[in-house]
Amino acid sequence: MAKYTKEVKAQAVAAAKTGMSLKAIQTTIGPNPKAVMRYLAAEGIEYKTLKEQLKADGKLEPAIKKNKSFKEKDDKAKAKKAKAASKTVQAEEIIEE
Repeated sequence: MAKYTKEVKAQAVAAAKTGMSLKAIQTTIGPNPKAVMRYLAAEGIEYKTLKEQLKADGKLEPAIKKNKSFKEKDDKAKAKKAKAASKTVQAEEIIEE
């Protein structure tokens, strides 16, 4: 388990307070979402309450979603299937000739 310096913890808390998603904080700063929630709790801030307040203020950043990567994978799979289908059609046309 990685132990972060006070500066890193402070950066994570500050980022959470600005509305950065926990996943984005993990990606850019390092501490995992549960750790950030612990850091907030140590300062007397409940993450759920903070999130609701930021949402009400319109300051909540959208979370990094895995759906995008799943969509990209799905698009690649569809392209691969289309290419394979195209090759099958070409092969059938050659056989018919």
